[in-house]
Amino acid sequence: MAEFKPKPAKELAPRDKGEPLPTSKANLLKASKARKISEMGFEDRDVRQVPRAVQDLSVSDLEDFAKKMAGLPSTNPNVDRLTIEDIQGIEYLFAEEKSLVLTRVATQISNGGLKASDVDVSCCCCTPCCCCAAADVDPIVA
Repeated sequence: MAEFKPKPAKELAPRDKGEPLPTSKANLLKASKARKISEMGFEDRDVRQVPRAVQDLSVSDLEDFAKKMAGLPSTNPNVDRLTIEDIQGIEYLFAEEKSLVLTRVATQISNGGLKASDVDVSCCCCTPCCCCAAADVDPIVA
């Protein structure tokens, strides 16, 4: 399975707290959302196993896919043309990371470090695209 190599936290855009971002932070956030799956640090052999449509999806596309899977309408053509094979490719790449995130959160809850109400995880338990989106931000809000 692919070894996920996320960017260091200092290279990621901060979570939006509702206040306007300075221009440099806004540009960093925009660049982060434009990052493609093929640029996310997966092993080349794993990336080559998924369809080109999956390799070219951006974080923003994956967030839109998560919304579509939640029943919201999609206006993103990259999302609307995904096939079952494409969705399986997304799951293949992100399954391990999804499992690690959920295990880490469950461990922190069972150790008393967190209450279940302290956890804000995107719906990565139901769709692989949510996991991708969650991988770009800290899924735990303390």
